[in-house]
Amino acid sequence: MWRGLMISRWLMVFFLLAGISACNLDTGSQSPADSGQVITTTTAQGALSCSASVPTGVTVISGQPTPILVVGSGGTSPYYLAGTTTSFSSNTTITRSYSNTSNGSIVVSDQVTIEDSTAQETTCTFNVTVQPESAPPANLACTLLSSASTVVVNGAVTYTATSTGGVSPRTLYNFSPGSSATTISPFNPASGMATVSYTTTGQKTASVQVSDNAGNTASCSAVVQVVASPSLTVTVAPSTTQPAGGIFTLTAVPSNFISPPTSYSFVPSSSQVTVNQSNSSSATAQVSSTTLSNFQATVTASNSTQTASYVVSLTYTNSNQLTCTLSHPSGTYNPGDTVTFTVTANTGESLVITQAVAQDGTGYYVNNTANIIFSSTGNKTFTVLAQSRTTGQRCNGGNAIQDTVTISPVSSTLSCTVSTNINPANSGQYFIGTVVATPNSGFASITDISTNLPVNGNYVVLSGGLRAQMYIFTRGKFLMTYTIRDSRSGAVARCTDTQTIR
Repeated sequence: MWRGLMISRWLMVFFLLAGISACNLDTGSQSPADSGQVITTTTAQGALSCSASVPTGVTVISGQPTPILVVGSGGTSPYYLAGTTTSFSSNTTITRSYSNTSNGSIVVSDQVTIEDSTAQETTCTFNVTVQPESAPPANLACTLLSSASTVVVNGAVTYTATSTGGVSPRTLYNFSPGSSATTISPFNPASGMATVSYTTTGQKTASVQVSDNAGNTASCSAVVQVVASPSLTVTVAPSTTQPAGGIFTLTAVPSNFISPPTSYSFVPSSSQVTVNQSNSSSATAQVSSTTLSNFQATVTASNSTQTASYVVSLTYTNSNQLTCTLSHPSGTYNPGDTVTFTVTANTGESLVITQAVAQDGTGYYVNNTANIIFSSTGNKTFTVLAQSRTTGQRCNGGNAIQDTVTISPVSSTLSCTVSTNINPANSGQYFIGTVVATPNSGFASITDISTNLPVNGNYVVLSGGLRAQMYIFTRGKFLMTYTIRDSRSGAVARCTDTQTIR
């Protein structure tokens, strides 16, 4: 009201001055404009009103200063906060403090009174959400996790959303699973969970939003890769059709498995089919039948979560038996000698040994040939299984093929002869001596060359062990003695020849 009294006094002064002007005192008949005076006029803007609120983004904490934005409108500006002399043209900010002793947020009602320049008054009421007295809340955030980073088309994936920070209570909302999704279990804001599947392949981005009691919002997302459903194909060697008695080799080829298959199975359509698979983790197996002309095999690949199967049909075309024989070159063989065995077919077609067993022998086999070394004397049996390289048909109906070789003792007697070239035979030039060992076991070689006279010379044993290149730097006629030894039997022999050095 005192603001109204002050305005009344100013109005009295204004009217007094106006009267003096009207009496034409010594003013020189000048108008206010002529005297340079500035006249301020105000115009009423309708009924005076106001609004007050906490600025957006401000969290009100119990006991802490809180800004309040006050906005005046209507009436006659400037405006005054009731009980103050500070004016504002349209809005001003004041500071207040609120108390909250509870464990959660509360809503407090408050009011602000303003006056205009004509002493009109108005009061505006507003609500303030006050948080309990504590440290300012952490930043609002959320996390979205998927049950798997990679899923197959139409496979289920579960998303779980959690939130942190902000002002409790927080609310999860607006969940989006991404493109081509089919809902299995809709999003539950309370648990933050949803389960979906996808009908197309590719990268899918799911997202969710969270808001808190202070009006803050945040969002988060998760990425899932969707791949095609697992599948399986089977290759057959040599082909899905072959002559009776042949062996079919089946190899499983998996595709689109999230992780590689850990087990394989090969299940025939009949108990009359033989399946040879080394272990359940092998992707390859051999199948055959001696009684059926047609049969099937179901091949299945699996990992801990996925399975795919493939059915292959197999056919035998005829019952002609492939006849094969096993043989080795004739001759005398001793322990340590290499015996070459060869399997041949009555049709002349190309064969391959699939299995070999040597009695008291070791070696290797390639295609239709095996090289075996026997370590002791006596009659030794070599046994093989073989089949056609082109059709897979088994030799002799899948029965073993055998051949026997005699391994003879090594002779302990050894003799030799030697011949040398005589031209050139000049001092310091080389000549070559060639030794013939009897018997020629292939294990004899020159171990020493000596002469009947002291000489200045040297020698080198050449490839093969029974030839030597020798240099002598002394002139004369020399008796050359060659010593040879059989490394297998230990027998030693000596033979001589003469050479003239000029």
